[in-house]
Amino acid sequence: MHPEILVEQIIIKNFRNHTQYKLNNSEAIVILNGDNGVGKTNILEAISLFSPGKGLKSSNQEDLINKNSTDGYFEVTISLKYKNGSITLSKTFNKENKSINCFKVDNEKIKNIEILDYLNILWVTPIMEKVMIQSNSEKRNFIDRLIFNLNKEHLKLYSNLQKIIRERIKLLKLDNLDQQWISSIEKKIAELSYYLFISRQKYTELINEKLKNRFQLITLCQIELDYKNNLFSDKIEKDEFVQLYIQELYKNREIDLKSNRLNLGVNSLNVSIQMGEDDKVESKYCSSGEQKSMLISIIFAVATLIKERDKKNHVILLIDEAMAHLDDKHKKKLYEEIRHLNSHVWLTGVSSDLFTGFKQQTVFFDVKNTI
Repeated sequence: MHPEILVEQIIIKNFRNHTQYKLNNSEAIVILNGDNGVGKTNILEAISLFSPGKGLKSSNQEDLINKNSTDGYFEVTISLKYKNGSITLSKTFNKENKSINCFKVDNEKIKNIEILDYLNILWVTPIMEKVMIQSNSEKRNFIDRLIFNLNKEHLKLYSNLQKIIRERIKLLKLDNLDQQWISSIEKKIAELSYYLFISRQKYTELINEKLKNRFQLITLCQIELDYKNNLFSDKIEKDEFVQLYIQELYKNREIDLKSNRLNLGVNSLNVSIQMGEDDKVESKYCSSGEQKSMLISIIFAVATLIKERDKKNHVILLIDEAMAHLDDKHKKKLYEEIRHLNSHVWLTGVSSDLFTGFKQQTVFFDVKNTI
């Protein structure tokens, strides 16, 4: 393995249970061992903060500050080594001085979305396995988060659409509705919905192609998108879509007002994750081990697409409780896929005995509780 990027050092201050933690590394595969509750996952979470959003636990930043700290802040610094150089990234949060809450690259502030120019971080956690049995809204969020990593414009598109949907609901609550203004808002929703629809279709097809052609070595699975409204068709042109969507939004104003949400379109998407090729089985009916294998397959497919798009291969993969629910066959397959992926990988487990197949370019760290 020769990944293009390595976390050479991580320094954590006042984060979760770690008042001060420092780790130096020079290997492609990093395995964090230790008892439950010592803070292995917290180290992965600290790394995951170097991505748009709230990290692998989706926590509010104030909740990340060490409970015993009186300083009111946390700071995470990672040193990244590339083949052609190195940089230092830092993430700071101070609940009293929010002006310093930002990403920095070599001490220079950057916007959150710009972090994707330096690295892409993907993760697999036990709580994510629940997506296989959760509601459509959770599955939609899961798919959108995957696409964010493949196209950062998707993140802007999604955020802008959600913002303008909320604005429409506020307008619908007014006694004297400005018809011209609400019409312009609904036209914008229709246009953004079209682009989001196309983006979801495009990148889901790319992920499925990877799953079909490569990752059946773990578990063959496919993601299917099904919109409840016939408006969403691969063959529809933008102008026709927008016109029809505006008409539907107009018809649904009263329904949307009563439910306080958009009942049409991008929020009416059914997401199905299925295992198998001929006799497909819905993910919610699969075993825990099968569900985890499907999740890993999807994440690895996305990582491969990122690498193909970005020849710099700036992908870091985090797998929490990596071996849980996996039998010996799938543990071996996981190791093979990690080596084939050729990216920097961090894993956690309660014992090094779980990782007997991990030998080359692998380092083990025994994590202790630092409260």
